[in-house]
Amino acid sequence: MIAKIITAFPKLVENKCFFVQNTDFGIRDDQDKEQEPSYIVFEIDKAHFKVKNPTGKEIHFLAIDKCLWKDSDDIGKKCDFIVFDDSSFLFVEVKKAKMRRASDYRKDAEKQLEATLQKFQAQINFDTHKIYAIIAFVKSKISPQLATRNQNLKAKWDTKYGIDLMECNGWEFQ
Repeated sequence: MIAKIITAFPKLVENKCFFVQNTDFGIRDDQDKEQEPSYIVFEIDKAHFKVKNPTGKEIHFLAIDKCLWKDSDDIGKKCDFIVFDDSSFLFVEVKKAKMRRASDYRKDAEKQLEATLQKFQAQINFDTHKIYAIIAFVKSKISPQLATRNQNLKAKWDTKYGIDLMECNGWEFQ
């Protein structure tokens, strides 16, 4: 899969946007650093998104926003990063939101995930992978929402793309 992705998006190599890990790791997206892409951290407690890898398999990390596609590329919305293995492919958008504005941040994250998914699906065949779209709220009191509008949004993703849209701050690859 990584060879197909690099062929479709050679800037991943040019801009040094992809890494492979075979241990647990974390990912940060420092939204106060305007021009910095998401990056890997090994101090898991400092991560915005935690990746557990109990089997030690190869897990691929792709920095999308501000790495594969820079703001100056003028390609529109994009998610922060992608993480995948040989069977699961995760599009992830990190949001640092206050409780009152969570709904607005959720809508924006959904648009960013959808735009990135469409760009990738236009270039890559995902038949061998289960795809997930994930909104990761940073260390907040915001818990995954069960409100009707959020359930409708998740149903839309399932119907339109056959993809699970979820909110979480980590993933365990099996």
